[in-house]
Amino acid sequence: MRFNLRVDVNAECGAGHLVRSTKNQSNGQNMEMLFLDLDGILHTLNGRAFEKMPLLQAWLLKWPGVHVVLSSSWREANGLERLKASLGPQLADRVLAQTSLARVSRWDQPAPYPRQKEIEQYLHQTALNVRAFAVLDDDPTLFEPLWPPLHLSPPDEGITDRQLDMVAKTLKLCNTEGARGEGELSQSSPVRDSHG
Repeated sequence: MRFNLRVDVNAECGAGHLVRSTKNQSNGQNMEMLFLDLDGILHTLNGRAFEKMPLLQAWLLKWPGVHVVLSSSWREANGLERLKASLGPQLADRVLAQTSLARVSRWDQPAPYPRQKEIEQYLHQTALNVRAFAVLDDDPTLFEPLWPPLHLSPPDEGITDRQLDMVAKTLKLCNTEGARGEGELSQSSPVRDSHG
């Protein structure tokens, strides 16, 4: 199954920029969704568990309309409720779900770009009206090259304020005056924050 999406880079703040074809149309509520990996995002590969969580919590407080779906490999060994409990109440309240594991191909080989396929499958099957989505991950091999919603974080750095600002631009989030963020992201390549 191929998920069909088109990004409208000319959309105004709040007007929606994701046009998607799904079999399930929603309850009418437009929402922004962040697909979140944990390792290399909320903590560096050699750092303390969830050392970057305060940064994400502060960002989510700024943008109360953003909902989180976990797309981390942690979901393979932990149920959703256990993962939410480990994230603490502030972040857990924003977590809607976790993605399912990608199906293997016909010959028991892993599906190409499995994390992207899991996200596309979730978006295709959800009854929610997702106006826009972004993905925070640290592993480019799990996604097609140049996939526009993808924001890559170096696993030895984790997320940064700058990267979260770029995610806000991808989601076309508005400040309190209703203005869009400055500048536009390139829709031709995933974003990798290397400057912190």
